[in-house]
Amino acid sequence: MPRLLVVADLHHDRWAAARRDPLALMPPGWFGQFDMVILSGDVVDKPKVRLAPALEQIGRHIPLDRLQVFPGNHCFYDQVLDGEDRLARIVTTAGAHYAQGTLWGGYRPTRGSRALDVRLERGDEPRRSP
Repeated sequence: MPRLLVVADLHHDRWAAARRDPLALMPPGWFGQFDMVILSGDVVDKPKVRLAPALEQIGRHIPLDRLQVFPGNHCFYDQVLDGEDRLARIVTTAGAHYAQGTLWGGYRPTRGSRALDVRLERGDEPRRSP
């Protein structure tokens, strides 16, 4: 039976800022026992500059060809919600798998909104935040 490990909300960039490696807490080679590792949600903030270095560090512990990345909301910080193609490119260039279609499908932000006011692409009226 395949072995699966899920690692969630790693916030790798925060560990890196503290010059710590959370995956180094496990014995060398420990991650190799898993057929698939799911890295779920909030891998980093500011992924345009922090995701590739995080994946490089993660790859020292987890074979990247076994890694499935499901980004969380923090993975969209400092970029637009429809920038998911950029996230997928960073992940696949590193050698891992990008395992998610957008959670925001069918929606796009409206201009001048106070919060995340969105409208459906088919032309519905914007929903206003309180």
